[in-house]
Amino acid sequence: MLKYIEVSRNENTALKIEGEKNKQVNEALKTINRAITNETIFSLGEFKDSDEQDNSQSDIDTDYLTTKTWNIEQNELISISEKIQQLMDNRKEHIENEGKAQQGISDFRKELGLKPSEILTLEQATMMWELNNEELILNKIDQFPVVRKFGTTTVVTKSGMQKAFGEQKRNIRNKPLNK
Repeated sequence: MLKYIEVSRNENTALKIEGEKNKQVNEALKTINRAITNETIFSLGEFKDSDEQDNSQSDIDTDYLTTKTWNIEQNELISISEKIQQLMDNRKEHIENEGKAQQGISDFRKELGLKPSEILTLEQATMMWELNNEELILNKIDQFPVVRKFGTTTVVTKSGMQKAFGEQKRNIRNKPLNK
C-alpha cells in the first residue's frame, strides 16, 4: 500500500509517494505530474472517490495550503496513470486535428477568394440566422453551393446561408475562423 500525497498552493501542485516504490510507480507519478502540470487533470481525485481520501498527517513538511492524501495500491496507481496517459494522448491528437482543421479552413477560404468573416461554422450560422439548431442547416445542405467538413467542424459560406435561409437575422460579430 502506498500513500499518495498531493499538495497545492495557488496554481502549483507537488506530488509525493510514501511507501515502497519501483520503476513503474515512479513512471506513474511522472505521468500524473505531467498531466497536472499541463492541466489535463487537476487532481488524482478525479479518479479516486473522495471518501477514499485520507487527510491524516504524513511526514511531508509543507507550507502549501491544500494537502490531499490517498492510500492506494501500486496496481491501481499504475492503472490510473495509464488512463491519464490516454487522456493526454487524446488531447494531443485533438489539438493536432484542430490545427489541421484550421489550416484546411484557411486553405478553403483562400481557394474561394473569401474574407475570413464569410466562412461560418454551423454554430455561428445558427446564431446569425436565429435557427433553433444546426440540424435545420444540415437538412437544407443540398441547397448550399459549397460546404466543407474539416475534422469535426463543418463550415458553410455566408452566401450559402443567404441562399438557403434568406437574409441574416442577427448581426453578430463572428470571430473569423482563420486569417
